[in-house]
Amino acid sequence: MAWTWYLLQVLTAILGLFLTILGLPGLWLIILVAGGLALLGASGTVSLAGWLILLALTGAGEAAETLAAGAAARRAGAGRAGGWGAILGGMIGGIVLSLLLPVPIIGSLAGVCLGAFIGAAWMETLAGQPARIAWNIGVSAARGRLLGLVLKLLFGFAQLIALLWLAWPTKR
Repeated sequence: MAWTWYLLQVLTAILGLFLTILGLPGLWLIILVAGGLALLGASGTVSLAGWLILLALTGAGEAAETLAAGAAARRAGAGRAGGWGAILGGMIGGIVLSLLLPVPIIGSLAGVCLGAFIGAAWMETLAGQPARIAWNIGVSAARGRLLGLVLKLLFGFAQLIALLWLAWPTKR
């Protein structure tokens, strides 16, 4: 049974990485499943110390994503409206282009970046920014979103590797 729980955690971690590409909280899904199984006392799961390591990697990934995207948008002069537009646009774009362009990873990445661009530029235009400035903010939001996503995925892969090691059933 330990291998069943282990496999569930690994598959959830892989799903979590794909959800992260869509702009959804995939790394948190990994934490919830690993912690939930450990609380249920299932064998082949992480210990409390292992769960805290996974939690730290998740927090670091979230912080890296937020700081990278925020810094890029601020440098271009984005306001609150542009920031929210980039966040929501990236999430919507990631989902929509994943469905319209069903090429694994490519559709999602293109959607997240294009959605961040459109969301930030549109919201800044609605907030009264001239079109050229809104365009530059949109471009910066897309670049920041891509950099933040890459950083977050690196922490997600570190989380997957840590999970593979920490929950390995036969090492106990």
